[in-house]
Amino acid sequence: MLVLIDNVLPEELKYIINIIFSEILNTETPVISKSVSGLMLSYGENSEIRIPQCVLLDSSADFSLCCLKMKSINDEINKIIKEEKLPVLVKVDSQCEEPLISVDENVITINFDLFGSAFYILTRMEEMGSNLLDEHCRFPASASHAYNNGYLHRPVVDEYAEILWYCIKLLWPNIERKPKSFEMKLTHDVDEPFEALFRPTWKMIRSFGSDIIRKKDIKRAFNRSYLWGKVKCGDWKCDRVYTFDRIMDLGESVGCKDAFYFIPDCTGDMSGDYRLDHPGMRALLKRIHERGHEIGYHGSYETYLDPAKTKNEVMKLKEIAAKEGIH
Repeated sequence: MLVLIDNVLPEELKYIINIIFSEILNTETPVISKSVSGLMLSYGENSEIRIPQCVLLDSSADFSLCCLKMKSINDEINKIIKEEKLPVLVKVDSQCEEPLISVDENVITINFDLFGSAFYILTRMEEMGSNLLDEHCRFPASASHAYNNGYLHRPVVDEYAEILWYCIKLLWPNIERKPKSFEMKLTHDVDEPFEALFRPTWKMIRSFGSDIIRKKDIKRAFNRSYLWGKVKCGDWKCDRVYTFDRIMDLGESVGCKDAFYFIPDCTGDMSGDYRLDHPGMRALLKRIHERGHEIGYHGSYETYLDPAKTKNEVMKLKEIAAKEGIH
């Protein structure tokens, strides 16, 4: 539980504090207060951790005045995270001269914006307003600070949390972290559930001709035509790319329940190639559900900039699922 003294913290700061203490460290949140000199964290006993730099103390914080910089790690912190440098959020003109932490008897000072850095990285604020986009208007990893400074595959927010935990244990050695239990989750985006079920005749003829003329494989051509005919007559499990039962078998063999994410609206050029309200698709949804696996939502290509379209697609998926007795 987040405990506040005197002041109500901004929602952004409460969010990242909860992430670090509840989800990463999995421990009790300390008493937290703020003043003109920054944040104070304490579990009592006349000791405290001070974080004088925290952009999130101001609910109207302007992140355009901040940037990530690489800070050298001293030997003490190097023992914790086994790295030479750490990316930290600083004012644009900051020189980052102080050590990461300073210890003075019952007071430890963390000399970088630990919570602001974690918030900045987890929310991907670096991408907001950027003109460095690919052909799909996505921010490429190659343009990121992480890629350009060699920490793209480092869990830096976890590293921030471990630095904070190191400080906590120095002052309050009796504070413990609850053990975590992990679960393997197998997930599958369903872009093309069938090869033949939704393929028009002219496309099938073209594939048939390609097997004979280009691949010179008559057996393949007639096998394709035979299976296409069976699928069109309702035996959709004969489809050459139908693998759902095999996938579920594999998941169940290792004690997992799989999650399958379906696209409710495939009318766009870059979305899937099926109709979710088709009897074959509805039967597939029901089969997955009956075997105890999950059905979820996969947004179509256009939804990332269209909340209304996203909402409509989610409702469509729920309506179709409900008709098959699926929640």
